[in-house]
Amino acid sequence: MANLTPQHLSLLADQLNTAAGRHDWQQVKRIDLQIRQLVPASKSLPATPVLQESLSQLKHAHQHALISLSQAREKLKQQLDSATEQKERLMAYQLAMDME
Repeated sequence: MANLTPQHLSLLADQLNTAAGRHDWQQVKRIDLQIRQLVPASKSLPATPVLQESLSQLKHAHQHALISLSQAREKLKQQLDSATEQKERLMAYQLAMDME
């Protein structure tokens, strides 16, 4: 519970924003695990305005990371679909060349 301070939560939000901006998904995962451990414990603390603001920043950063990850996943899916289509065209071309 020692790390459950508004300053630490703000630091996690900054780190999460940076990792998502760099598309460093392993770092995003590590930070997410830290958040998952800390946030439930925050419910037992007094709801001070400073703590609420830090939690809000962290929630916003988490949402931003989720959006970035979803966009990266969609881009990768499109690249994989394109590669599959190119492979199928190449196989059809090779088959046609073999028939000649």
